[in-house]
Amino acid sequence: MRSMLKRLAAYRRGGSVATSAVAQAAAAAADAPAAAAAAAAAADARARLCGSLRELLARLEASSAAWPPPLVAPQLRAIAAELEAVSRAPAAGPAAAADADAAPQQPRAAGGPAAAAAAAAAAAAAAPAVVVGPDAVARLERSYEASTSAPASDAPASDAAPRPPRRQRRGAGAARFPPMDFSQWRQRYVALHVLYLGGKYHGLARQAEVEETIEGHLFRALRHTRLIPPDADPSALAYSRCGRTDRGVSALGQVVALRLRSKARAAEAELPAAEEIDYVASLNRKLPDDIRVLGWADVDGDFSARFSARAREYKYFIVQDGAEGHLDLGAMRAAAAHLVGEHDYRNFCKADVEQVRNYCRSIEWVRLEPAAASVGGSAVLALHIRGSAFLWHQVRCIAAVLLMVGRGEEDPSVVAQLLDVTAVPAKPQYQIADERPLILFKCEFEGLRWVRAPRALARAAWDVRAHLDAHLVGAAMCGAVLEALAPELAAADEAAAEAVNGGGGCGGSKQCGHANSSSGHANSSSGHANSSSRHANSKGGEGRGDRHVPLLSAARAKETPLEERFRRAGIPLELLNRPGPSGFAANGE
Repeated sequence: MRSMLKRLAAYRRGGSVATSAVAQAAAAAADAPAAAAAAAAAADARARLCGSLRELLARLEASSAAWPPPLVAPQLRAIAAELEAVSRAPAAGPAAAADADAAPQQPRAAGGPAAAAAAAAAAAAAAPAVVVGPDAVARLERSYEASTSAPASDAPASDAAPRPPRRQRRGAGAARFPPMDFSQWRQRYVALHVLYLGGKYHGLARQAEVEETIEGHLFRALRHTRLIPPDADPSALAYSRCGRTDRGVSALGQVVALRLRSKARAAEAELPAAEEIDYVASLNRKLPDDIRVLGWADVDGDFSARFSARAREYKYFIVQDGAEGHLDLGAMRAAAAHLVGEHDYRNFCKADVEQVRNYCRSIEWVRLEPAAASVGGSAVLALHIRGSAFLWHQVRCIAAVLLMVGRGEEDPSVVAQLLDVTAVPAKPQYQIADERPLILFKCEFEGLRWVRAPRALARAAWDVRAHLDAHLVGAAMCGAVLEALAPELAAADEAAAEAVNGGGGCGGSKQCGHANSSSGHANSSSGHANSSSRHANSKGGEGRGDRHVPLLSAARAKETPLEERFRRAGIPLELLNRPGPSGFAANGE
């Protein structure tokens, strides 16, 4: 109980004041040995008793149980009895107490300074008789009995508020630990292999106005584990990333590099990897379950996760509706073949002339391959692309154009035509493909030796499996809904076909044949449900029932050519597509 804690604290303060007064009086009464000895003995007794009180108070304050616990009352009775025994000593009898009360009124008593000092010592020795008496023991016992017999109440008493949760008591983050002097520890320049499911995050890069980013969570975990200083700027850590992914984009092969605190002291040699801090386990304990560090590797001082990468691979997942399908996969593969090699991809990216001057990139191969997922009669394909580096939104623009080819809206040759920037210097405006089916699948480096823990990999796989299970349940649920709706949709299609065929309003067999052909096309793709799912990979209104305007048609809106944008920005044209790292922007989507 808080009131009793305050009362004990008052006893402790009273004892401490009395002890201090005794010590001062004993020093002033050096010429009165008897008085000094009595004062010293009283001071020792009070100091010992105050120590017992402090120990008891510390136990009470640290206890998580309701006050007082069963063993407190006997301890309090013993301390109170000892204080009473001291107060009944000859120097602390009733007369001494009366003299003590009168002493402040008679500062110039007979006998001089020595007698006055002795009187002050006797008065201080008698102080506990006023502080503790038999009634104090009775009060403590009554308080104990009341606390153990009081009925439970939904509302806690004002002096018995519940203790805060453990985390709240201990504090959060760096406040729980004393500041660390990072200059006392070695730094280790490492690369981290990072996996994340980006569906709910606002991209990889940290943003001042947005907290939910991959780097935001990663740097919070780095600071919380004290692997980097709390106020460290990424540039001071030589931080770099392999690919900058946009909002909603995931990654299996993301690699970042930075300097981390080592277990070794600053004056010690670098530790072997097996003896170093377990960076993977330390970070994964503080990261969300859809962001995981899979391994780490030592890197040289001139390593850059961006410029040292030999190749990058992306996968873009596409839904194919049933065995017959609505996408012409052969046409899509023929169109993708034009992408292989080194080209100017200005018509397949979002151009930013302030950041990027070189729009030439090299693609090694493009594959359209089955993915390990199928539900509700729909197969999933992966558009797998490998290249040295990629421009902003390049993969999503490629996916958007290939989907137009697959739907029969564009000829496969359109890709080759868009790569001819002399004939097509201005990019046609079109909606890029949705970001959610995209994953940065692999970043390849030469000579990196990853330090991986089987337990950490197993845990990461378990976390991904849990997310997969949730998505499979959602897919199965949607499949069940479509299956339940399918008979009614088929009946509606049949009724519409009968109305057209038997309505008598047909002007001729040619028109009727056209109507039947349209109805048959709808049925061949499983009705309206499949029709609406055809364009699930399109962003915005491209291909959603609107009449498609050919990409190279004069009616299609176009962006301003790069040369004109360079001139408007005051950038010399000779910098356009100049080779070298300065011409490359942050890679990825």
